[in-house]
Amino acid sequence: MNSDQHYIQTLIVCIFYYLDYISQILRFSYDWEPTDGDHLNFARRIANGLPIYWPLNSGEILSIYNPLYHGLVAIIGGKYVSLSFARSISFILWAAIPVTVFLYYKKKWNYFLAIIAAVFIWLPPAQGMLLEVVQVSPNSTMPFFFLSTLLLLESCTNSKR
Repeated sequence: MNSDQHYIQTLIVCIFYYLDYISQILRFSYDWEPTDGDHLNFARRIANGLPIYWPLNSGEILSIYNPLYHGLVAIIGGKYVSLSFARSISFILWAAIPVTVFLYYKKKWNYFLAIIAAVFIWLPPAQGMLLEVVQVSPNSTMPFFFLSTLLLLESCTNSKR
C-alpha cells in the first residue's frame, strides 16, 4: 500500500468516527450545549401558540433570537418536539450548505471544483465548530438562508446580463 492509500483510509476512518460521534449527540436526550433546552422551549412555545418575545415594557427578555429556526422546528416537529428532532433540523440545514453550493456551481464549473467549493464552505475555522452542526440553535438557519440568498441574487444578476 502506498502513502496515498493510507491517507485516504485514515481520512475515511476519521469521517466515520466524526459521523458516529455526531449521531450519538443527535440521540442524546439532554442538553449538550447550555442553551439547547432554551431553544427547544422557544420552539415548543411557538408550537403551543405562546409568545417567545415579551412586550418591551415588561422588562424581561425571553428570547433575543429571530424566530426562523424555532418556527421551523415548531411547524415540523409539533407541540412535543424533542431535542433529537431539533438537532436533526440543525444537522439537515448544515448539511444542505455544501449540497447547495455543489448543485449551484456544478453548472458553472466542473464537478471537481464544485466539490472543492462545497467541502471548503463547510469546513469551520475551528475544530469545536464541527459540533455546531447538531446544536439546537439558530446558528444553522442563518448560514443556510444567507448562502441561499447570495446564490439566488447571483443567479438573478447573471440572468439579467
